[in-house]
Amino acid sequence: MLESPGKRLEFGHTGNLGRLMPRYQEGVTKRAQDGDPNPIGYLWQTMPDGQFQTSKADRPPTFVWKMPITRLKYKRIYEFVNERNYDQFDLRTNNCTDMVSKAAELAGINLIHRIRLTLPPEAEVWG
Repeated sequence: MLESPGKRLEFGHTGNLGRLMPRYQEGVTKRAQDGDPNPIGYLWQTMPDGQFQTSKADRPPTFVWKMPITRLKYKRIYEFVNERNYDQFDLRTNNCTDMVSKAAELAGINLIHRIRLTLPPEAEVWG
């Protein structure tokens, strides 16, 4: 949410809507059912149905931090949000977390938003 006197913009970057490709969960499930040796690889697909979402989402925020910023920082964030390309949505790089962290950076906040997970090379699914 970006707020100034008399103006409030609630926004986000959403995708994985299942319009042109199966949603992530559906794609992984389908690959597993088809016997794909790497069904989780579907999570690396870039979804072509990303979009700029305005207004309040169906999901309330889990964390809120209100911070005053200068007019210049507000302007930079506002321009970034309105000029950003939202067409693509990806779990690894081009998503809501990346958008928020970049907006926070423009406000002078450095968010650590990337972690590396090491998973076993194999796992049993459905027994």
